Amino acid sequence: MASSFSVDAQVSAPTIHCIAIDSAGNAVVTWAIPNDTNNTFISYNIYSSNNATSGYTPAGSVFFDNVNSIYVSGINANASPVYFYGLTDSKKGLSGYGDTLESIFLSVTNLGGVALLRWNSMHVPSLSGFNGWYKIYRENNFVWTLLDSVQSFNSSMSYYDTITLCRANLNYEIITDDASGCQSVSNRAGGTFVDIIKPATPILDTVSVASNGNIEISWYPSSSTNVVGYYVYQYNSTKGTWDIIDTVWGINNTNFNYTKGSAGTASQSYCIAAFDS
Repeated sequence: MASSFSVDAQVSAPTIHCIAIDSAGNAVVTWAIPNDTNNTFISYNIYSSNNATSGYTPAGSVFFDNVNSIYVSGINANASPVYFYGLTDSKKGLSGYGDTLESIFLSVTNLGGVALLRWNSMHVPSLSGFNGWYKIYRENNFVWTLLDSVQSFNSSMSYYDTITLCRANLNYEIITDDASGCQSVSNRAGGTFVDIIKPATPILDTVSVASNGNIEISWYPSSSTNVVGYYVYQYNSTKGTWDIIDTVWGINNTNFNYTKGSAGTASQSYCIAAFDS
């Protein structure tokens, strides 16, 4: 009489797909759950290190086979990239090592009116679930907005953000989407930035004298989109200087009526300068 028996297959390691760093430098690590057809699962075990090739220590374990993420604290991922891999423990023993993934580490350098962003890929070659798009977010006054998106499959990336705010404390982070549904998020990095680019000079349209003797000045709006107003200057021939006589607020407010002019008795000169936020 023939007999039959089955051999429990070794459960493979969890495949890490996403690493999301929070503002405190901790991480949520998310993986794909491996097949365990014979219900031999014991635990998923995640290891981490600040060095790609050595120094790995246990970051945490999960003892439910339907849970695919873990929160890892105390890893200081705001200061340097952190590397993770996973192992599965089953009744057949430990699995082989899973792929090692690197957290996205973002650095921001102030170049004087320009923020230089640099960051790394999580894995080379890219994971199959990653479409190559990195979304760049910027925070100003506690509000995060999508600044831009760039696609790259290189091991390192960079991006230049030209500052158009007069002075601001800005933070940045990088976010990627995985086809499995999770997101990877970099650490946050930033600093205080100042706009050093002068707005485009508005072009005068007309300067005329009204019947009541007032000076009526009009101009075309500055082409710089961050302009918030205009200074109106009059030339002081006695001192040889251009003096501000008033301020007009709003990029599209391009008319000014000056009631203290004396163009009816002498030649006068005026000019307009735009200013930004």
